[in-house]
Amino acid sequence: IRKGMVAVFLADSGMAAMVGDRIFPNRVEQWWSEELPATGVYTLHEDNVTTDKNPDPEERKLTMAVEVLTQATELLDDQLDALALLVERAMSIDALGAAMTAIVEAKLGKNIGRNSENRSPVDAALLAIKLTGTETGIAVDAERQIGVSTLTFDIEYQAPVFTAEMDDFLLGCSGWDVATADGNIEMQSRVEFPPAATE
Repeated sequence: IRKGMVAVFLADSGMAAMVGDRIFPNRVEQWWSEELPATGVYTLHEDNVTTDKNPDPEERKLTMAVEVLTQATELLDDQLDALALLVERAMSIDALGAAMTAIVEAKLGKNIGRNSENRSPVDAALLAIKLTGTETGIAVDAERQIGVSTLTFDIEYQAPVFTAEMDDFLLGCSGWDVATADGNIEMQSRVEFPPAATE
């Protein structure tokens, strides 16, 4: 999910215009002036989602932080507001799902399929995404001041379900040692299914 969020921001034209490729999948703060403005994406915490309506232990709520940093000048607040707005506009469940699908397919080297709504198992695993807050402040490194805004997103998801690929079941055999246990099979059962069978 974290790398998917980074991919969403890298693909967004507004983010590209202001931040370029200085979007990092970690919490390491970029202090050098040539690296600013910059964005970091990292996990704050993850919880199981367990309620009367939602008892599935595979469902999770992931809290992600998107931190934008820029030089502290007279335009600091305007720049932080503009960067925060770009982050908020770029992030959506559809954009994140598409980015995560592309990442998984690139790693697997194949298409992972789509359902009737044209969503992959990775995309369909995303249940909700919500911006829950933004905090703005100043970070200090020796004598330097850096403007920081941290946007917090809650992302609800479930472990994706992939359809297993396996050959048709054509033959089943079982054997029983019905006498006093002596290791010899006295009875056998064999069931064969013709390849064209549908039941």
